[in-house]
Amino acid sequence: MRVARVPAILVAIGGLAACSEPSQPASPSQPSYALVASPTCVASPTVIVSDEPGLTAALSGAHAGDVVAINGMIAVSSDVTISSSITLTCATPGSGLLVAPGATVSSLVRVLASFATVDGLVLDGSGAASDPYLALNDPGDIDGDGVTGNATDVRLTNNMVTCSSGDCAFFFATTNAVVSGNEFQSAGSFTGLQLQGGIDGSRIEHNTIVASAPSTGADFGGVRVRDGSNVVVADNVVRGPWAHAIAARNLTGGSIVANRLEPAGSPAAVLLLSVDGVAVDGNTLTGDGTSVAALEVDDSPGVVLSHNTISGSWVDAFVLVNTPDARVTDNVVACGSDECFFGSSAPGTLVAGNRFISGGSGTGVQLQAGTDGVRIENNEIIAIAPSSAMNFGGVRVRDGANVVISGNVVRGPWQNGLALADLADSRVEQNQVDGALRNGIRARSGGSILPVSMIHNVIRANRVTNVGAAGIFLTSACRNEVVWNNVQNSGGNAGVIFDAPTGANVFVGNGGAVIDNGSFDCSGDGAPDANIIGGPGSVLHGAPFTPPPNAADGGAGRLH
Repeated sequence: MRVARVPAILVAIGGLAACSEPSQPASPSQPSYALVASPTCVASPTVIVSDEPGLTAALSGAHAGDVVAINGMIAVSSDVTISSSITLTCATPGSGLLVAPGATVSSLVRVLASFATVDGLVLDGSGAASDPYLALNDPGDIDGDGVTGNATDVRLTNNMVTCSSGDCAFFFATTNAVVSGNEFQSAGSFTGLQLQGGIDGSRIEHNTIVASAPSTGADFGGVRVRDGSNVVVADNVVRGPWAHAIAARNLTGGSIVANRLEPAGSPAAVLLLSVDGVAVDGNTLTGDGTSVAALEVDDSPGVVLSHNTISGSWVDAFVLVNTPDARVTDNVVACGSDECFFGSSAPGTLVAGNRFISGGSGTGVQLQAGTDGVRIENNEIIAIAPSSAMNFGGVRVRDGANVVISGNVVRGPWQNGLALADLADSRVEQNQVDGALRNGIRARSGGSILPVSMIHNVIRANRVTNVGAAGIFLTSACRNEVVWNNVQNSGGNAGVIFDAPTGANVFVGNGGAVIDNGSFDCSGDGAPDANIIGGPGSVLHGAPFTPPPNAADGGAGRLH
């Protein structure tokens, strides 16, 4: 079982993408570790071994429950195979295994038995053709390499591992595996710690996984988990130029919790593909300016992204694509240069209780291309430098119905506070907008192919202050209710503007000037439908003003 044979396994379990084995780095004489304390070695092992013949004899004669302890570093000329439910550990700190000069070793340690533990060793796998550690549950030999195993409930704990060019450790179909307390160091592996092929109940916890050179597997990562349910990835540190710090696929349930991720040059620190109901909670993701997204989720319903801290420099903070019913709550986010949050085809998503801080993004919280049932509630969305896209804003939502935008504080020099388009039967209420460069609430904002962009929406009880133009600007809007908004403070001295292509809207105000130029035939009967204006404050009809531009601007070729 080698990384070079991983494609055969993947084909057998689902026709997945193949990979090829890169050239392996030179083997150091002794690995160097600085982040993990020396393990405590067992006091009374069944047997102590100090050379390869003794180790081979001890393993071949071992019984379930035996403890085989290694004294010193043993250079091996073939795979060290564990075929019974034993513990392989150290007799003295710093003991372990490495590949003998000139030897051909596929997997430094190969575990084929259930309930086997490898603990407290130095595993220098840099000279291995495939893996420092392999655990295999493949009784039917589905990849046809002649190796079978029944490795479930295995433990890899408290080891110091030098990764091979293939991986740091590889687990296949190992249900209920535990990988805990290890340090993995890679000088450029294809993937890192990889578990796949049926890993229900497995736990990856308290490990440090560091790359000093880029990994070579594009869809893989420092931690790569796939094909299982209730998998836990918790309290790990993943650092360096892995393709992703954590990459997960085909998981149901489970959690990614309290990890510290420091990627370099990664497309995404966390990548979730085709997962269902996975929780990503309490992680710290720090960008160094060379990675793209902090957290990307594709084709993954029902994910929960909560209590994460995203800091440093990114292009994107959150990216959700084809991901319905997500819950994005209580995160603290340094926005990316493109946006703070991006969702496309993410209906039913809740974005609530987050704090977004932008140092000058193209847009803020943006959802588009299928937003039915989206809720954006009680967030702080703060810009400390001007945003760049004129049709966007602190909140940008379009292309949906039954959307709720409520209770948000949008502050600072966003081009617009709220920039909306192509919404129906939606509510925009009790938001506070302060300091927008153009409009507090702008709808429609940007282009549209619909005859009427905004229809049957309620814009109610919002407060807009210190904006450059109108408090509320409506165009291409019919049968909306604009009621009891406080929009008296704007640079253009216009509380609300109804542009010419508006009609049958109802306005009830509490002061501030209203410009009503609406004359649009909303009913299609050939006669203009007047807007209905009520409440105190002056109303101007036919008043000149400079309408905001509606050019199609965007960022990263995807923002609309």
